Amino acid sequence: MNDFLLKVDRVATVEEAMALEQLGVDLITVSVMEDVRFPDTRSVDIPTALAIRNALQHCKLIIEFPHDVRAIDTVPILNEISPVCVQYNGYGLPGDDFIHEMQRRGLSIIYAGIEASHDDDGSWVAGFHNEASRELNRVYLQIDLIPEYNDSWDYLKQEAWKYSDSLQQEDILEIGEKFPLLVTTDIDAFNVREIIEELHTVEGITFILCDVAPKWAVHTFEYEDVVLILQQLKEK
Repeated sequence: MNDFLLKVDRVATVEEAMALEQLGVDLITVSVMEDVRFPDTRSVDIPTALAIRNALQHCKLIIEFPHDVRAIDTVPILNEISPVCVQYNGYGLPGDDFIHEMQRRGLSIIYAGIEASHDDDGSWVAGFHNEASRELNRVYLQIDLIPEYNDSWDYLKQEAWKYSDSLQQEDILEIGEKFPLLVTTDIDAFNVREIIEELHTVEGITFILCDVAPKWAVHTFEYEDVVLILQQLKEK
């Protein structure tokens, strides 16, 4: 496994999963429920999720759930697939019944609906993490950095320092020192190495697959682009 984790969300086929694993991806998520945020067909059925899990040799499978999931609906899915952890794609905390069900199963949760806008600071993350982890041994935060800008990384590197009330790279580094953190932003083949080197306290980067660009502000990637980025990263 890489020292810096590579994670791809919303993988839809065995072929994609196997190719991504060969390119060094450590964590793969599959969505087994429809998520209204994404206008595509990347949700999979349980047999496909099982086939993906069984095809992986080293990469770990994570099941992701939408913001409106009920704990009772997760039970047959988790019984069938037995993932290493789960991902919650809501904007805040899920219901206590969901958290208790994951606690009963000993599953960690990745909270992936978190956005850090250009005018945010990092102070709110501590409260969120402490609340989210109150009954769990391990909670990961996945943050989308400045999703309202197309050139988010360039802004963070070149412009943010000009504004004292803007999110700074130092804020992300500080969060990464305190909490298990995954990030996504406008990653491409030219900046991926720099992002990994600069965000050295972060545990990893995430690519959220989506075949049709969503209407809301979020960094998503087409599968073919992720393959090119990972190939570039592997060559260096």
